[in-house]
Amino acid sequence: YFQKNKLPSVPTTHKAFTPHHKDPPRVCIILPQELGKNSYTMTPFCSRDLIAVRCNLKNRKDTILCSIYMSHEPIFPDLEPTTLLKLSNLINFAKENNLPLVISADSNGHHTLWNSFKANDTRGKI
Repeated sequence: YFQKNKLPSVPTTHKAFTPHHKDPPRVCIILPQELGKNSYTMTPFCSRDLIAVRCNLKNRKDTILCSIYMSHEPIFPDLEPTTLLKLSNLINFAKENNLPLVISADSNGHHTLWNSFKANDTRGKI
């Protein structure tokens, strides 16, 4: 959670990447300092609900890391309107530039299988 536009619990051994947005972001990527110093936010593909970071891995191809927040509500009413378009553009960019892309998503899918106290029916939506 953000406090005064910062993530207070990020250890000094790590670097946090968050999208630049007028509202508090709902996503971030936290990397070890060694990896973080050779990485940068891919701002054109970011929104309040999407962060993309290009990482320069020593002696390897750059890799794009992406984190997206998606509500489980019907048709994602809480999702910023441009987020899915930016995700699509990011996927196309990675394909066109032959770059590996790792996408993680917080889709608010609850189930007792992963130790949630409740389950919601999101079949076919996540």
